[in-house]
Amino acid sequence: MASDSIPLDMIPSLAAWYDASDRSTIDSVQDVVREWLDKSRNGWDLKPSAALGKPTSPTHTTDPISDLSLVNFNGCSPFLRTVNPFQIVGKDERSVFVVAAGGLPTRPGSVVHWGGAERGRAYGVALEENIVVYRWSDNLFLATNDQTTPALVSATFDGITHKAWLNGYLATQDTHEIDTIASPLQVGGRGTSSYPGIFNGQIGEIVIFNRAVTENQRVFIEGALAWKWGLDQYLPPVHPYANISPKDAKVSARQI
Repeated sequence: MASDSIPLDMIPSLAAWYDASDRSTIDSVQDVVREWLDKSRNGWDLKPSAALGKPTSPTHTTDPISDLSLVNFNGCSPFLRTVNPFQIVGKDERSVFVVAAGGLPTRPGSVVHWGGAERGRAYGVALEENIVVYRWSDNLFLATNDQTTPALVSATFDGITHKAWLNGYLATQDTHEIDTIASPLQVGGRGTSSYPGIFNGQIGEIVIFNRAVTENQRVFIEGALAWKWGLDQYLPPVHPYANISPKDAKVSARQI
């Protein structure tokens, strides 16, 4: 599926969208990323958190398997972040979709993160090697991803209940509250002196909504991302898009 054939901006309440396969959103010099534009056009563009240096900077390269572009992080600063604090704070509803792969053993690296580093004030998705760590407040889940393929993480919070899925399988459900503070949205790491959590791996796509999407919208987005990034084979057999892409099923974002 072509990167421009998934009209996620047709789904209401899209807050931020980072698509590494869309080269028009990446400003780079010799593959070093200087800016990653928010494809939602809401202005949450990402810039490096520190001065760029070739050995430690995020890079934009083509994956030889999917033939799509990825943003690569090598476990060192700088990561990417917004200039202004992100708009989703406190107990606001939210939905997050992440396609990423990698992580260092025994050191989770933040793929996407915002809020404070202290317990009870942060929210995000991190990866260890073959492990997905999804965090909200002081709760988390560990879900083994038994393939060295990108993980598709989906998560929603409707103001009461948290739900999170790994490659379309429900991994956790909980009613613990969130109370994130206003801070920059951080991609590829988080900036704290005690636990920086810098990511080592590749990020393909991050999609964030400022509400809990419906079930039909969730599976549509999962299906679109899975078929785009070659993860359809890992979806549950009962998933509506396990055997056919939303595009081939002639389901559009406007219909959901």
